[in-house]
Amino acid sequence: MRPWSPKTKRILLRVILAVLAVAGGWAGWKYLLRPWLFPPSPLVMTPQVGLADLQAESLYYTSEAREWLQKLRPDLLADDDRGPLGPRANGYAQATQDTGLFEALYGKYRFDTLLLLGDISLYPNLLNHLLELEPEKRKFHLVYVDHWMMVFKRGNVPEWTLADLDKVKAKMTSLHSEDRARFLAKTGDRILAIGHTDAAKKWFDEALAANSSSTDALAGMAGYYCTLSQWKEAEKYADQALEEAPDFLPALQRKYTANVGSRHMIDAFKVSERLLRMFPNNPSTLLQHAFVAHHAHQANAEIDALGRYVVLAAAQGRPVGQFEYAMGMAHATLAMGSKLSIEANVDRAAEHFSKALASGELTADQREEALHAVQKAREDQAQRKKK
Repeated sequence: MRPWSPKTKRILLRVILAVLAVAGGWAGWKYLLRPWLFPPSPLVMTPQVGLADLQAESLYYTSEAREWLQKLRPDLLADDDRGPLGPRANGYAQATQDTGLFEALYGKYRFDTLLLLGDISLYPNLLNHLLELEPEKRKFHLVYVDHWMMVFKRGNVPEWTLADLDKVKAKMTSLHSEDRARFLAKTGDRILAIGHTDAAKKWFDEALAANSSSTDALAGMAGYYCTLSQWKEAEKYADQALEEAPDFLPALQRKYTANVGSRHMIDAFKVSERLLRMFPNNPSTLLQHAFVAHHAHQANAEIDALGRYVVLAAAQGRPVGQFEYAMGMAHATLAMGSKLSIEANVDRAAEHFSKALASGELTADQREEALHAVQKAREDQAQRKKK
């Protein structure tokens, strides 16, 4: 092969420099100059639109809402929630996954208003609980939706409709394309979560038309396809969002959902690991990780997540028998599936099963299975000792 001539080398160098200049200019515009010239609007980047007019005598709120309430509406917080995180706020966080706890908290504090703020993937159980009955039979009624929140009120109040979004949209007429896409997509997420699938798709389409690389819009479209159980499409859009922002929570959560839906449990487990690193003490994240670890046959990870959740739940005086039972089953699985640490896992299985049985929370079938699992593990232990 003949060496390149000096002229060819000069031409190649100029091409490389031109490409680098274009790439550098594009990156500088996107990441430095444009954000400086067109800073994100606080109307979109904060929940000030919805919080401004929020009224409540006794307010329940999701975890992400607490910081914003402290900054923008501390008057809505109970006195003991205006300082460091306390038992009440911890209980609120757990109630997003434990609807029994939510009802217990309602009985204690008699909420008249519920503020569900933040990514909807962090409170699906509570939202489903609030919407499961016919509208006329519900204790709480949806009264407000925007790109940050949903608000429910107790009593005889007008139900929210899609037409109510016109008032919110009217406040966003001055937004530039990136902010408009973010607003449309985040609102679409909430519309989708409360069952307006076709309307949500229109909002996502409009968001992508405003900004085709919007992480919110791409993740929103992934959520739309998750709702339709079209897992490949959902994962495709989630991956596109993650190319733009590798740690973007909504995209990670929808990728996880798509992996679980398509039964790719190892992939879902890896995504869940990333989410757990981001939210190591979030009750819903811990339970999600325990679930996928179980189905991915990662017993040690399941035990660790359940153990951390039990500590949080026990601190609130919440029943933990079912989780002790799950940890017992995981230890029994380890004892029967490996030649390592057999005795330790049998002993731990027995310990967790004893706590579960003592709790009185197990069904008759679970009690029988707990006793059988320990017996089977001990038999396996004895057989291996003979070898």
